[in-house]
Amino acid sequence: MYKHTSVIVNKRNRDIVSESRLDTITFGLSNQRYDKPQRDTWQTMFRHPRRDHPREGNVMRRTKAEAGETREAILDSAETVFLEHGVNQSTLNQIAEHAGVTRGAIYFHFKDKLQLYQDVVERVRLPQDDLLAKAFHCENSDPLDVALDAGIFCLENFAGDQRKQRVFTIITQRCEYVGEMAQVLQRLSALNEEVQQMLLRLTRLARKRGVLSPQWEPEIAARALQSTMSGLLFEWMRLEKSFDLVAAGSQTMTAIVDSLRKKAIPVQVPVVRLKKQLVA
Repeated sequence: MYKHTSVIVNKRNRDIVSESRLDTITFGLSNQRYDKPQRDTWQTMFRHPRRDHPREGNVMRRTKAEAGETREAILDSAETVFLEHGVNQSTLNQIAEHAGVTRGAIYFHFKDKLQLYQDVVERVRLPQDDLLAKAFHCENSDPLDVALDAGIFCLENFAGDQRKQRVFTIITQRCEYVGEMAQVLQRLSALNEEVQQMLLRLTRLARKRGVLSPQWEPEIAARALQSTMSGLLFEWMRLEKSFDLVAAGSQTMTAIVDSLRKKAIPVQVPVVRLKKQLVA
């Protein structure tokens, strides 16, 4: 026989009052009483949510997954609305309506429209990121070839990624960086400066190894490479992809890099004039 405790819970103040008792335990709200063994009560109080009740663990995982899906749906809708109306003119109501959620759902995942826009930009690899990554892992020993390979790789990735194209258009053509939006421009400016410094290291290394033409200063050469890349991407999107970005871009980048190379000076072979032999 087990010794049990009678537990009565006050419904209003949630106070627990207990008294010693044999054979049964009473647990209830207000005047409701239910007889349960004491050991079952302790198992209920100290149960493990996933071990003792695996369904609760599944519910928690499913709820977390659903929240992640909702967040991605909001980001997708924000991307679409920003592209159509512009970042500054878009409202959270438009985004919520497009995503099929409430404004409260947006505020659950994002502090405001600024954070929403930042996360739209952050979830894609920008062309500058591709350029830096390829240059870092490139195995070519010629620094000018490293710049060329990284540039062509960047063009190929951009041409095959629809989301990257949409976000690039939003950044360059659909947002006025005034007021709170100036914070996003700081991150983009830092990324562009990182690309510039990487190209500058390559052109300086080319000068040190004697492969950079004396007609080019390393600083100007690095700026020319970066301007060519950004100009190709911007014009391709502005002109609604009216030309082959990879073909035209590769040809342009190759011509720029070739102009940076130090040309080999041809060796002049002395001309030897042979006298004609006179035949008697």
